[in-house]
Amino acid sequence: MFRPIGRLIFSKEEWDYFVESIENAMKISEIKPFFNKHGFNVKFLEKRFFGLIHLIVLEKIE
Repeated sequence: MFRPIGRLIFSKEEWDYFVESIENAMKISEIKPFFNKHGFNVKFLEKRFFGLIHLIVLEKIE
């Protein structure tokens, strides 16, 4: 469903970049350990727009 609409809106290069960025994005199971490793606690995490967007609130560990 998204491919025909995306190809109408974006050029082939832009659409390919978009698809590649989604394929290489972190999975939900990878997000918490990643931020914990870098000194943050995940206080809130919510998926939106079919899981393409993540809302994340972080707290810096002191």
